[in-house]
Amino acid sequence: MKRILIVFIVIFCSSLVKASEEDVARMDVITAKEMNTVIKNIIHILDNLYLYPSKAEYVSQTLLTDLNTGRFKTEQNISHFREYIRAALVKATHDTSIDVIEEKPLIRYKEGGVEILNAPNSGVDFEISNDNIGYLNIKGDFSSEETYQLIVDALGLMTVADAIIIDLRLANSASLDLVQTLISYFVPSGTVIGNLVLNNETSDLTSLPITEHEKFESLVPVYIINSAFVSGEWEFFSYSLKSLEKAVVIGQTTMGVGHLTQSIKVGNDIVLKFPYALITKPASNDTWEQIGVMPDYFSTDDESIKKAYDLIMVELSKQ
Repeated sequence: MKRILIVFIVIFCSSLVKASEEDVARMDVITAKEMNTVIKNIIHILDNLYLYPSKAEYVSQTLLTDLNTGRFKTEQNISHFREYIRAALVKATHDTSIDVIEEKPLIRYKEGGVEILNAPNSGVDFEISNDNIGYLNIKGDFSSEETYQLIVDALGLMTVADAIIIDLRLANSASLDLVQTLISYFVPSGTVIGNLVLNNETSDLTSLPITEHEKFESLVPVYIINSAFVSGEWEFFSYSLKSLEKAVVIGQTTMGVGHLTQSIKVGNDIVLKFPYALITKPASNDTWEQIGVMPDYFSTDDESIKKAYDLIMVELSKQ
């Protein structure tokens, strides 16, 4: 399933119209040609990947009407253009999860001869305590391929721990591939972890073989810390491991955003963010949409880590 998704997205993105270099001479201005490119790319993406196909048709008609009536025949401020398109999409779909945002580039630099990746507003803190308890703190956006590898490698280093705490309170977006892989560290390969709804089709989403690192032992206690702001793919992570009785959830009930979003570049410095998938629980088709993932132990932010450590000490004392 994972390979099919990756190949499809690579092929699909290669079909988008590319703008020429002269169209980006001034970073704060977008030309009529570039606006035309952006709108056609948005229509193409929504027609093929948007979770709600019936809404995509109406969006296409709305944007094409604007284009054909000369709404974008002269250059505009790029920020104003992004905001106009975002407002038009939300009005046409009544879907506030759709957005048009500025691209935030990844920054690479060399330190001591080693290439360092700095993903804006992203990071992973991890450590193993003297008690051999692993702590993984996930912060920011992990939707790109580079940040995917960063977090997978960090988790792989924790497999020697006797117990692990995964702190999601500052986690923002993530790719489905990443979360599917992370879940696979804790469950047998081939386990059905969700029903995946994409555009016009539904299929099983299963756990994957782990080849880069060792998987966690089945009896390793796992504790996930959530906040009221955790959403989407990270809710799927918590929901799946809790449902499969592979993790204990601590903290607060999450936002309840059951649809998953994807971001695709549609023009220079312009990214379309849109819902492309919905995941439900195998067999029952239950979801966390508008409900959230409820913790096994409610706790404030200040007390969550201590609560996790206390529960781990009790659990390890039984082994």
